[in-house]
Amino acid sequence: MQIKLLVVSIFVIINFNFSLKVNDAKFSVSIERKLTSNNCIQGYLSINGSPICYTMELPYRGNINDISSIPKGKYDAVIRTDKKLGWKIELLNVPNREHIQIHLGNYTSDITGCTLVGKSINTDNCSVGKSKDAIMEIERLFKDFKSDLCLECNSSKEYEIEVEYK
Repeated sequence: MQIKLLVVSIFVIINFNFSLKVNDAKFSVSIERKLTSNNCIQGYLSINGSPICYTMELPYRGNINDISSIPKGKYDAVIRTDKKLGWKIELLNVPNREHIQIHLGNYTSDITGCTLVGKSINTDNCSVGKSKDAIMEIERLFKDFKSDLCLECNSSKEYEIEVEYK
């Protein structure tokens, strides 16, 4: 009787702890802005604390649509897909802005306030390279994260991605 109770107790504790981790878990993306010029801001993107790729944004110009990066802060986000840019992360509740995304692209001409990602960076001409490789890695890490925690099973959780701009 005591052994059965012990086994059931251990199962309940393990199951309860796993449930807490699943419900509290977030796919945490961090954008570290490191180099600012008149033409762009370059830095790197980390996921759950591990550096993944480089980033590029427009310089900060008062948070004005289409010509400025967004303010520092934490934002909830969702996944979006479309034919032109494919898989991307879209930020929610950015003050006075809509459709701010982390997506593929190589040059500042590919940006209207969003963040580009790449596996290589050129600081001389404000560009990132191998952008498709970077976005595919982020997508793979997100899918692995969801699979590991079975977040797709938790339909009541509205946001499971948090992006912090530093």
